[in-house]
Amino acid sequence: MILNFALSRRRATFFIARHNSAAEIVSVDQLPSSVAAEVLGAATLPFHAKRIFLFEGKKETGFASEFFAAWFDDDDTFTIPTGDRDSVSAAVHGLKPVGITAADVIGLIDRDFYSDAVVGAVTNGVTVLPLHEIESVLCDKEVVAGIAEHFGKGPDDLWKEFLDRVRKEFRGKTLNNVVARRVRSRVGDLLDGAFNGAQVVSDPRQTSLNHTLTLSHLDLPPKTETMFLEESKRVEKSLAEGGMEMLAILPGKHLLGLLSSTLGLKDSSELTSLVLRSLDRKLLKEEDPLRSLGKKVETALLKYLPPRRA
Repeated sequence: MILNFALSRRRATFFIARHNSAAEIVSVDQLPSSVAAEVLGAATLPFHAKRIFLFEGKKETGFASEFFAAWFDDDDTFTIPTGDRDSVSAAVHGLKPVGITAADVIGLIDRDFYSDAVVGAVTNGVTVLPLHEIESVLCDKEVVAGIAEHFGKGPDDLWKEFLDRVRKEFRGKTLNNVVARRVRSRVGDLLDGAFNGAQVVSDPRQTSLNHTLTLSHLDLPPKTETMFLEESKRVEKSLAEGGMEMLAILPGKHLLGLLSSTLGLKDSSELTSLVLRSLDRKLLKEEDPLRSLGKKVETALLKYLPPRRA
């Protein structure tokens, strides 16, 4: 309570007291308040952490928090759910100069529906997951193969059945919804870059005209039509190929639900629970079949994620 109160005050000054040394002033002005609270409230962080990993999500809520708690199973990695994409970028940018720790600061954001231009311009120190969202990693072909073998099913047959379900599902309105969201993201990028402070002047009519002219110059209707054609082709191509691009474009939560039903499971939480248990190396015995699944999952996911231990 005291820490949250202090963080709510303007121009508050924070000190950190280290063992056998004078207290040091710490600046958290550039950090989102939730991240500042996590960092300042973690007594062991300044002395033990080798990595600080920031990701999209909320504390103790959702799959991302559960997954990364299981993925990073060492005492040297400090994970912080940091809200949305902008919050992760701001936290990575703001945490480096804080002076609390010499730990590596790593950020990860979902690919989501963001345009290639946005993905290519993220803050230094932030990595974009090459798949749509963190749930998508469990639909990776190698992960699916490991899960299939765990259930005594043929990996190739299960993957083919999964793709068939995905292609049947993503038709008509469901497919067009993905296309539309990708186009809306690109239109949003154009609008974000179109306006600036110089367009606002003392004369209200001129201010209105400045904005109207800017929108006219964007030529949005024909550009939007072109975008729909481009994104439709991209989504359909990804579905036809059924590879990594499909996992980057189609929503991971939806795919995970389809994979769960393909496996004959009740829902996706049953599948995620299985995978999370398989990653618990401290609890599982070497001969436990889940341990074998966890090793396969880990090997597959290292192409997307940082090593599990610092």
